[in-house]
Amino acid sequence: MLRRSVPLVLLPVCLLLGTAACSDDGDGDSTTGTAARADSEKGPSSEDVEAFFTAMASRQVADLEAIQGLAAPGSPAATYAAYGLGVATAFVEEGEPAPSATLVEVDGGWQACDDPADESTCVTWTEIEGTDGAIASFLVNDEPVADLVVAGDGEAIEVPGHGSAEMRVAYTSPTSGALFVVTEVTADADEVIVGFPATYVDADGARAEQVEIWGDTTLEQDQVATVVHAFADAEPGGRIRYDLIVDSTDGEPVELPVG
Repeated sequence: MLRRSVPLVLLPVCLLLGTAACSDDGDGDSTTGTAARADSEKGPSSEDVEAFFTAMASRQVADLEAIQGLAAPGSPAATYAAYGLGVATAFVEEGEPAPSATLVEVDGGWQACDDPADESTCVTWTEIEGTDGAIASFLVNDEPVADLVVAGDGEAIEVPGHGSAEMRVAYTSPTSGALFVVTEVTADADEVIVGFPATYVDADGARAEQVEIWGDTTLEQDQVATVVHAFADAEPGGRIRYDLIVDSTDGEPVELPVG
């Protein structure tokens, strides 16, 4: 199991908290508004909105599991919630839950801060939109979440004799430009190591080296682990590459599309 220190500024603002919003298509099916207006006929209730962002700020697996159904299926909000759960899971599997942030209601939404006296540790969710009673989109630090999150295609890449890996969700930090990729790895040997550093190659062929990794990177037979890789100044639309290693020496590469 890998144990790493986590830069505070990277963990709260860039890693666990993102931005999300869908534009209204004008057909009247979406409801735009603040936390106070979220309980209209088409939008989510104010109670659901509060529960959703309370869980995001808590960064605890049980809380995040409980709010997955509050987001509209297939929406940017659902992808964002899945990202938060993936990161929280990686921290728990590595050995220690992620620290919670302080949540307060603000004009038009909610704000979570690691240090309420330092705005650089805060993220603000506003312009919350819903459809069919569920949360569909919102802004984070004035950025639309739809531009920042990418869901995986649900397809795992097999590496015979080693295991498999699947890209679950990726998130681009609106503050740092870093790309965080959540993958799920399944072991098919007595001991499988997720090799690092990983490499990311964007759609234009530019390479980015991994700057952080979170999760349990040493797996036993049939174990499934959630691993998060962070890359500086990278954009979705490329591929992440890392090795699955057996017997400490037998490494086989796996490449996963990111968007």
